[in-house]
Amino acid sequence: MARPNDRCPCGLTEKKYKKCCRIKGLYTKKSHLPSSWKNLGESHPSFRFSIGDRIETDLADVEETIGHPQWLPGTIRGFNANGTYDVLLDYHVGKFGLDVESRKTNSYTRPLGFTKPATYLTDPCATCGVNEPTEGESTFLQCGDCRRTRYCTPTCQRTDWKKHRVLCQAIVAQNERVSIEIKELIKTGKSEALNNALVDAVYTNDLVIIRKLLKKRGNDIDVNTVNVFSDGGSPIFIASEKGNVNLVKVLIQAGGDVDQAKTTTGCTPVYIASQEGNVDLVKVLVEAACDVNQATTSNGESPLFIAAQYGNVDLVKVLIKAGSNVNQLRTTDGCSPLFIASEKGNVDVLKVLIEAGGTVNQALTTDERTPLWMAAQEGHIDAVKVLIEAACDVNQPSDDNQTALSTSSQNGHLEIVRLLLQQPNIDVNKGKGKWSPLALAKDEKFHEVVQLLENAGAK
Repeated sequence: MARPNDRCPCGLTEKKYKKCCRIKGLYTKKSHLPSSWKNLGESHPSFRFSIGDRIETDLADVEETIGHPQWLPGTIRGFNANGTYDVLLDYHVGKFGLDVESRKTNSYTRPLGFTKPATYLTDPCATCGVNEPTEGESTFLQCGDCRRTRYCTPTCQRTDWKKHRVLCQAIVAQNERVSIEIKELIKTGKSEALNNALVDAVYTNDLVIIRKLLKKRGNDIDVNTVNVFSDGGSPIFIASEKGNVNLVKVLIQAGGDVDQAKTTTGCTPVYIASQEGNVDLVKVLVEAACDVNQATTSNGESPLFIAAQYGNVDLVKVLIKAGSNVNQLRTTDGCSPLFIASEKGNVDVLKVLIEAGGTVNQALTTDERTPLWMAAQEGHIDAVKVLIEAACDVNQPSDDNQTALSTSSQNGHLEIVRLLLQQPNIDVNKGKGKWSPLALAKDEKFHEVVQLLENAGAK
């Protein structure tokens, strides 16, 4: 049993036991399991875990848990009539406090630490924290049972065993349960159950189970099944959202539709991969002949648009090479990839788009603002330089007759005003009345801008 001033045995914080799990009534006996409940160890045939088991539950899609880890640690406290667990979380999450109801039991509840991937490539030694093997070892040792933890030496592995044992046994037991369930499912499962198992395995990135399902019962599985819990996302969409390149390859090989969009937003796998900046995954989808010009139904954003917005030059190049139409891929308000790159000041992306034939004077359909107008308003002088070098119209106005010079004057962007005034065809008085560059600069009391404009003959 942990002493009050010892570090808490949960291992999740640096807090003392009395400040952490003791106040929750956990770890009160010489056991690695909480023991404050009279029904500790009670099980139920419909549930995978027993009361008192340490678990982690997936609440990632719940609004109040955004910003927390996807899998939240806790302890099973009871069973709910609707098929979910009553979970005591290890710390407060949003409106839930410490009490939460798990989501779908079998898909979203795991032994604590189970969702951590195999760590033979990147993690340091679990005991001493070194990143390289020691004592003459050429490679790290890996726990042979759970395959989730690695060590630099056998000594470190033996030292950590007492702490690691409970987690290791829980993972092994979970793997055995899953193996038995999958074997039974493969033997007797109907198509709907197989499809659900496939989706669950995609959610948990379990490539082993997916390969077993497809190998043994591939003819009975629809790899393009729609998952109602993700608002219509297909397995390939879910895998793309998670960024699992190998999993996407397996699903494509099994006949997965790379263009099947999420039903609620029209968001395709290549779009979500572009949003996540996953160049390698986009290349895989492009090789599978995905439609790179398919935009979302919610606002018309395309993969190229989102790549330009986030300034991902490599991704922009891949999409353009795959056939993305630089000028036709506009959102519902007429915003082009070149426009959004100008607004964000993504100069390198801007250069690539212009080289690919992007129209520098293509304005929004809503208010006729141009890329130059937006770059000038946001103060992106390097983007303004690139657009001017591409022979954009420096006097093209918005629907309220403001120009790039007007908006840069209004916002006090002195160097952009200076640059625009150096252009031989600049109209320093473009704009009516109070919307002229000089009137706007005076109204905002940008005296240096006013002086520049007056010296250039503005009235």
